[in-house]
Amino acid sequence: MVVLASAAQNTPGAINDMFIDNGDGTFTVRFFNNGNAEYVTVDRYLPTLSWSGKSPYAQYGDDPSSGSNELWSALAEKAYAQFNESGSILQDGTNTYKGIEGGWMSGPTKEVLGTASRTKAIDRTTPEDVIAILDSDAVITVGIDGDGQHGVVDDHAYTLTEYDAETQTFHLENPWGDRHVDLTWEQLETMDTYFVWSYEA
Repeated sequence: MVVLASAAQNTPGAINDMFIDNGDGTFTVRFFNNGNAEYVTVDRYLPTLSWSGKSPYAQYGDDPSSGSNELWSALAEKAYAQFNESGSILQDGTNTYKGIEGGWMSGPTKEVLGTASRTKAIDRTTPEDVIAILDSDAVITVGIDGDGQHGVVDDHAYTLTEYDAETQTFHLENPWGDRHVDLTWEQLETMDTYFVWSYEA
C-alpha cells in the first residue's frame, strides 16, 4: 500500500494506467513480472470489517457506500492478493489478504511500476542524495525498524513525501492514513532506516 500511495503522489499516471474498467462491474489491473505486464481481473465486491461493517480501506472507517472512499486502492490490493497466487511475488502464493501482509518495498515498486528499484541504508547515503531523489519523479518509500522511537510505527513502511528546509525535517506519510511523522536526518539515523526508490534501469 505504501508503494501505491507514493506512486499516487509522484506519478499518478502510473496508477491510472494500471486499471481498465471493463464496464461490467469488473476491473483489469496491470502488474509487472520481471518487467513484463501481467493482468488480473477483479470484481467490485470488497470485504468489510466483521465488527462494524465499515470499510478497512482508504478513508478507513467509512461506510462502504460512502462517496469519499477511494475505490482504486481497494481494487489494487484485491488484485495484488490474486496476483500473489501466481507465485510471481515474494510472498506466500495464496489469494488472500493475509498472504500479502508485510514484505519489503522493492518488490512492489517493480511490480506496480515496471521499473527497477534501489535500496540504501541510511548510513550509506546522505540527506542531499535523498532530497535529490525526492525532488525527482521517483517513487520513494522508507522502511523503519526503530522500536517505536520518535512516534514511528515499528517495523513499518512510509511514503517519503517532502523535505522541509526550514525545519530540516522529512515528512513520512503512513499508508494507514494517520500517525504521520516529521523527522530530522539525525532522528532517522537513530533507527534502522532504509530508503527504497524507483529508477529506470
